[in-house]
Formats: sequence, C-alpha cells, structure tokens
Amino acid sequence: RHDWGMDLGVFPTSAEVAELCGPDLDRMLVELEVARRQLEAAYVTVLDRADVTGHFRNDGHASVRGWTLALTNSSPVETRRRLQTMRALRDLPETGECLADGSIGVEQVREIAKLHANPRLRELIVEGDAQLVEHSKRDFESFGEVLHRWAQFGDPQGAERRHREAHDGRDAMVFERDGVVHLHAKCGTGQGA
Repeated sequence: RHDWGMDLGVFPTSAEVAELCGPDLDRMLVELEVARRQLEAAYVTVLDRADVTGHFRNDGHASVRGWTLALTNSSPVETRRRLQTMRALRDLPETGECLADGSIGVEQVREIAKLHANPRLRELIVEGDAQLVEHSKRDFESFGEVLHRWAQFGDPQGAERRHREAHDGRDAMVFERDGVVHLHAKCGTGQGA
C-alpha cells in the first residue's frame, strides 16, 4: 500500500516463486503479464492527465516529458514510447480499454502507437482501432506482418521515399589499414543487390 491509498497488488516473493511448479507457474506468469499491462495503462493515464492539465508546469517543467524524466529517472527512450502511447490512446479507445483490462500486450500497443504517430497513417489507424485489437491477439510476429501491410497500404509513397532517400544519401569509402582493405558503403537495396 502506498500513501495515496492505492493497492497495487501483492506480488510473489522470490521464495514464493521457488515453490511454484507446473500449472501454478504458468498461471503466475500470465497473471504477472496481465498486471504489467494494466500498470502500463495506468501509467499512461497518469501521463495523459498531467499533460492535459498542464500539471508538469507546477515544478517548472516545459513538458510532460521533462516532468516524467525528472520524477521517475526513466530512460528517455522508455519515456518517448510511453508518451507516444499516451497520444495514440487518445484516439484509440478500443486499444486503450484492452490495455487497461490486460487483454492486449504493451508491445502490441506500442507498435500500434508507432503507426499512429505517422500523420499519413493516423486516420487509417483510428478507423481500424477495433480491427487492430483483434489482429493483436495473434502471435507477435504475425501481428508485426499485419502492421507492416497496414503501413504499406496507408503510406504507399513511404517505401518509395525511403528508397529515394537511401539513393540520394549513397556513399562509399575504401581504405587500407594494417594490410587489410576495408569497404564501407551505404546505398539503396537495388544498388546493394
């Protein structure tokens, strides 16, 4: 229990886990994963509340990002992912509900949030909220393939743009050091082949 009266649950100690075997170990793993998902949903909800109310300014922070980093000492990468999720869940109620009830994984939600962050894909992702939740129940690799197809469908020029940028940024360097010739090249996939 914490001073705000919220019970975050009782987690097993190492000694208690050492006593588990068979189906009890399976059950514990699933219960912990569901709790992790629910905790992530609560975390993102707190970030959203601080962002919407401007609470982060009370301590002189310019953004909810700075406030989060200062209070939690989280990594900038983790904080960016959570803020990206926060913004996506504002538009994706089905995804948000499923994260909160533990039926969709944190990583699946983060992958959806990445697509949502692309302005060219946002409308497609918002319209497909319920469909994406259903697809997220597949194994993670299959879900990744689904998201890749959605991204290609929603932003067909994205791949073309990436190829053009790779071509425009091509570069090569050859040098010899200690009797060994080194080749470093950067180019598009066509030239690479």
